[in-house]
Amino acid sequence: MIFGATLRPMVAELTSLYELYIEVILVKSEANLADVLTRVPKKWLKPQTPVVSVGCVDRYSVEALRDLHDTNHLGVDRTLHLSRCKWGDEVKREDVVRVVKECQVCRRLDPAPVRWDQGGLSVDEAWSRLASDITHYGGIPNLTLIDCGPGRFSIWRQLRNESSEAVIKTH
Repeated sequence: MIFGATLRPMVAELTSLYELYIEVILVKSEANLADVLTRVPKKWLKPQTPVVSVGCVDRYSVEALRDLHDTNHLGVDRTLHLSRCKWGDEVKREDVVRVVKECQVCRRLDPAPVRWDQGGLSVDEAWSRLASDITHYGGIPNLTLIDCGPGRFSIWRQLRNESSEAVIKTH
């Protein structure tokens, strides 16, 4: 495979130094076993202060819960927290899960909320399999390159944005 001048310098240097042959394959997110390794826990992300402006509903009901969720579309955990702040511990998690699953806006943004089984990506030789993804830390996108060999060496490179041009651009 012939690589153009847009190949990242760090990968080009590793390729020449270790005389590696690199084959680049696009792996769709649904089949990407590296997703488990590159996901950032929610607690690392910058917390957002939600804007809560629910109408005059003072009593807990599934319809009132739906109105609260439709205000911000915050997902199960944050909607449950806000609803318990508003109506107390009588709010059931099952109701919140059902409301979020039925929300068309949330389904459009995250159409396949499927949990993937953790797979084994390890190989016996260093640099024989690489995994890459874009990881966000502190709201800043970073290109993550992980060696699936025994050392699990990882490299992060800060990106201007998540466009393909920013990912392949030579620095």
